[in-house]
Amino acid sequence: MATTIVKYTDNYPVLYGDDRINLNWPERFTSIAGGMKLGFSGFKNIFKNPFASIVKIGAGGYLLNRGITGHCELYKRIGKLSTNPINVNIRLVVYCE
Repeated sequence: MATTIVKYTDNYPVLYGDDRINLNWPERFTSIAGGMKLGFSGFKNIFKNPFASIVKIGAGGYLLNRGITGHCELYKRIGKLSTNPINVNIRLVVYCE
């Protein structure tokens, strides 16, 4: 098992080591496919609607980076630091009259 050092910067955990991957493979494949779709769509319509195309290219680039590296900065900020599953308890309350 790899050694990971966790340091807190601005009250957010920052990982140093080999455990920087916090996306599992289905999310990575979906990010790569979505990033390519957005990027190609942005390049295709660059002269028709430049602002929307730039936004699409930027979002596609972020998704490609997320999928290729396996690291999502948003997940890190909310505390998901690995691909290990977590338990989520859901309680359903039904009121009948």
